[in-house]
Amino acid sequence: LKCAICKGLYWAQPTEEAVMQSDTDALKKLAKEGNAYAQMNLGFRFRDGDVGVPKCARMASALFEKSVAQGNARAAVMLADMLLGFDPDKTGDVPIDEARGIALMSRAAEGGDAIAMHNMGVFHAAGKHGCSDDMSIAGKYWKGAADLGHEDAMFRLGAMHKVGERHAESAGCGVGHSELEAFKLYKASAEKGNVSAMCSLGQMYLFETHTGFDTAKRSVVKYDFAEGVKWLERAAGLDALDDAPGAMIKWMKEGELDGGASNEAMYTLYKAYMEEGPPSYEKMRPGRVIDPERAKHWLSFAAMRGHKEAQETSAAKRKQLKEFEQGIYSELQKQYAKEGKLEDLPPPEKLMSYFQKKAMEEGHFDHLDREVQASQGARHCSVCNATKSEGGGALGKCAGCGMVAYCCKEHQKAHWKAQHKKECAELKT
Repeated sequence: LKCAICKGLYWAQPTEEAVMQSDTDALKKLAKEGNAYAQMNLGFRFRDGDVGVPKCARMASALFEKSVAQGNARAAVMLADMLLGFDPDKTGDVPIDEARGIALMSRAAEGGDAIAMHNMGVFHAAGKHGCSDDMSIAGKYWKGAADLGHEDAMFRLGAMHKVGERHAESAGCGVGHSELEAFKLYKASAEKGNVSAMCSLGQMYLFETHTGFDTAKRSVVKYDFAEGVKWLERAAGLDALDDAPGAMIKWMKEGELDGGASNEAMYTLYKAYMEEGPPSYEKMRPGRVIDPERAKHWLSFAAMRGHKEAQETSAAKRKQLKEFEQGIYSELQKQYAKEGKLEDLPPPEKLMSYFQKKAMEEGHFDHLDREVQASQGARHCSVCNATKSEGGGALGKCAGCGMVAYCCKEHQKAHWKAQHKKECAELKT
C-alpha cells in the first residue's frame, strides 16, 4: 500500500470501511493476501451476485470460512445463516448443517456480535435449530443485543417488558413488567427504523396513556395524538409514499415493509381518526382530530393488505349501511302506502342522494366517504392519494362509476383487483 502523502510503501492493514469501499479487483487481492474483512466482503458479493461478481454460494461460503478462521465474528454469522438455510436463494447449493450453524452463531454471540445475539434469542424463544425453548435465555440474548443498539432486539425486549411475567408466553423470561422500559425500548428501536416498534410506540401514545380518566390504571406515557399518528404513519409506509411516485404500488406488490406491523398501524390509524368514545372520554384526549375521510382511507388500505380485523370491520360497516338503507326505504313504503301513493315511490337506486343525506345525519361511515368523493369529484388517487397524474395532468376517473380516480393505469389495475371490482357497480348506482 502507498502512503497518501509521501507515496512510499507501508504494510499497515486497511480499515474495514476502506475494504468495503474497495473495487472487486482490489478486494480479491486483499482477500488473497489474507485480509479477513476482504474475505468476508468478497463473500457477500459472491453470495448476492453483486458489483460485477457472479453469484456463487459455494465460493461465498469458502470465503466466509477463511474469514471465520481468522476470528471474524460477522463472517461467522453470515456462514451460519447459509448453513441454517435462512434464505434458500442465498444458501444455494451449500449443504444445510444445523449443528455447525448453531455452533458458529453461538460462538459469535459469545464474542459480542449483536446480530448473533439477536438470532440466538429468536432461536431460543421458538425452540428452533435444536435450541431449548427458553424465554429466559432469549431475554438475556436480546438484552445483550439491545445494549449494543440492535433495533430488532430492542423491540423484542420492549415487548417482553410490556407483558412481563403476567403473560404465558413470557413466563420465566426473567424480565419484569415495566411500561416505562417498554416505552424507552420501543422509542429507541423506532428511531432506528423498526416498523413493529413504530406501530407499538404509536399505540402507546394513543391508547395506553395517562389521561387521568382511570387513576388505577395510569400509564407512564402522556397522551399525544400528533406523536402517535406520526409514528403510526411511518409504520404504515407514509414516508415511503412521499419519497417517490409509484412507491405505494411497489410496496403493495412486494411488501417492502413489515407486513403485519404496517397493516396493524393502518388499522390503528383508522381507529385513531374515528370518533368512538363518549364526550367525557374525548375530553381526556386533547388535540385529537376526528377525520372520517382519513379513517376510511386507512381502513381501506388495511383491508386491502389483508388485515383480518380491518376486513371484518369494513364488511360489517357495509352490512350496517345496507340495513340502514333498507330500513329507510321500508319507512318510506309505509308512509307512501298510508297516503295511497305507493305506486309513486321511486325504486331504491333512484334514492341514493336521499339515503346519503340521511346517512350523513346519522354519521354512517361509508356514506360520509361517498359524499366526500362525490363533492370532490374524485380528486385524489384511490391508491396513493396523489392529486395529479404521473405526468402532472388531471387524474383519470373510473369509466364505470366515475367516483374514484387514479394517477396511473398501474394503480387503477391494482385497486380494481384488490377492491374496486366488488364496489364499482354499487358506486355507479
